[in-house]
Amino acid sequence: MNKKLSNESKNVNANENDKANSQIQDAQSNGFGITGFTLSLVGLLIVPFFFGILAIIFSAIGMSKGQKYATAGLIIGIFDLFWTFIMLAFGIALMSSLF
Repeated sequence: MNKKLSNESKNVNANENDKANSQIQDAQSNGFGITGFTLSLVGLLIVPFFFGILAIIFSAIGMSKGQKYATAGLIIGIFDLFWTFIMLAFGIALMSSLF
């Protein structure tokens, strides 16, 4: 009976170790997705054109690898570029109304 309990505890420990290792690998392999997501968020605040393009590139690479945050980074990166053109259009309209 003790032998049976010992084998069961080894199986539980092995399953916990496998789960922990897979979580570590997920965190380590999600670099492009997280980078694209972070760049897209920074792009909402400063220099949206530059950070938007970088976010789209990194997120596209992350999506090809099936990473989690890559889709969000891509969507927000596209919004960064869209926001850039909206600000540019308003800036041109404002400047033309002043002169």
